[in-house]
Amino acid sequence: MKKNLLCLAVILTILACGGDDAGGGDAPSGGSEYLNAANVEIPGGNTTASLSIQASQNCEWTISWDASWIQSVSPAKGRGSQNILVIVSVNPSSVETRYANLTVKSNSGSITRNVTLTQSANNEQLTVQPDELVFSYEGGSQTVTVSSNAHWSVEGETDWIENISPREGDNNGTVAVKVKTNVTENNYEAQLVFRTRGGLSKTLKIRQSSVDARLSVSPTSIANAGALANEYKLTVESNVPWSASVNREWVTLATTSGTGGKEDLTILLKDNTSEEPRDAEISLSYSSSKKETVSITQLAGERPKINTLQQSNISNVTKTGAAVTFSYSSLFAVTEYGVCYSSTKEMPTTDDEHQQNSGNEMQGSATFQLNNLESGKTYYLRAYARSAVGIQYSNSLSFSTQSSQPATGDNVIPQL
Repeated sequence: MKKNLLCLAVILTILACGGDDAGGGDAPSGGSEYLNAANVEIPGGNTTASLSIQASQNCEWTISWDASWIQSVSPAKGRGSQNILVIVSVNPSSVETRYANLTVKSNSGSITRNVTLTQSANNEQLTVQPDELVFSYEGGSQTVTVSSNAHWSVEGETDWIENISPREGDNNGTVAVKVKTNVTENNYEAQLVFRTRGGLSKTLKIRQSSVDARLSVSPTSIANAGALANEYKLTVESNVPWSASVNREWVTLATTSGTGGKEDLTILLKDNTSEEPRDAEISLSYSSSKKETVSITQLAGERPKINTLQQSNISNVTKTGAAVTFSYSSLFAVTEYGVCYSSTKEMPTTDDEHQQNSGNEMQGSATFQLNNLESGKTYYLRAYARSAVGIQYSNSLSFSTQSSQPATGDNVIPQL
């Protein structure tokens, strides 16, 4: 009997002393101190949990943790049994469970309890604010705020939405929507759909008003422009972008478009080397179907002008030669000038006998010496000048070379 009582006393003593963490006992050696704590599970959308510590009154303990998403543990130190408030952030993932470790350790160092904190994946959440964007015809960029705990993407395309950035993201973010200028008389409407991988979706409506397009151009015509190449400027005022085109190749536009506002349009007319006036039209298109036009007329090119030949223009007439002087002027540079002559044609041309010089002047004078003429003959001559427009002849003038036969009254010595 005494032996049984002694064994019972030894067993009670061992139970009162407890054991270390590896042994799984409730109390350390050296007395009645004991410490226990259970694992904790938190739903993904929750931010608080209760950690229950069961400890003897003589057991002082401290709690530490290894995860930054655990915001606070209160109290982190204490004595005896207590319910501990654990505050965490919302699990940002809608698909992944996350884990953390809390370590509860007695101050004596004899007992350590490792607690696993499990937070399940959060239910998907998605909001888009505002749910509608309204743009004027001028377009521009606006942003929406995305609030979510999941990965999301943006679906939807239309040619008048210039850019959507970013097209996808994780959790909270902003999305910029950039819209082009509406140059039509039509109101635009479109929808973008924000969607999570789990299928949650939100719709963003986008509306853009039509344009009250206006454009004016000054001057509205260029009349009787000179035949020589010249530059002109038009002033274009518009509240929308515009494009310019011209229906003749001899009109060159310095630019073919504008962005709106007050802008200059420079045009260049090429030389009109034709002897006919010509016309062209510049079209300024804006909005979807509107346009303004500028008409252009250019004067005809002119051949060179030659002074009227008179007898005084002919000098030094001999039996076989004569000198001819004339002057010319031209709107375009004279590239060739000279005289043509014939004893048989009253209106000689360059197909007949002629003399010529080349040049590049708008005006000048010239003297040509005609040689190898026949004596005692009448010749017809005309001066001429050639430019890009064509060739121009002067009036026809006649003269006679001196005769080789003695005239009446000459003192002629007969040959023996």
